[in-house]
Amino acid sequence: MSTIKTAKADDLGVKLSGSSRKGHTVTLTTEDALGKIFGTSDADQEKGFLGHCLKVLKADESGDGAAGDERHFMLSIIHDMAPCGPVERMLAVQMAATHVATIRAGR
Repeated sequence: MSTIKTAKADDLGVKLSGSSRKGHTVTLTTEDALGKIFGTSDADQEKGFLGHCLKVLKADESGDGAAGDERHFMLSIIHDMAPCGPVERMLAVQMAATHVATIRAGR
């Protein structure tokens, strides 16, 4: 039998709150959390990629208490892909966004 553990919101060093309607608040709970997720030390890329992740989500996919909140999922998938260069970073964000869109369309 499989065991499923509940992940804490800050396992990636990022705590997300707010919503697409009210604005997102991103709190970094560990140093360079976004850099570790996206595989870069460039602050502009970190902010840009985070914005791209949040931008593609519908309101019911990105908000406090939303049953289908996909924000942490997208970041954890990108982190697990461990992108090593700019092209891999862009593809990782696109793959996470495409996955969420595909599942959304399958509803």
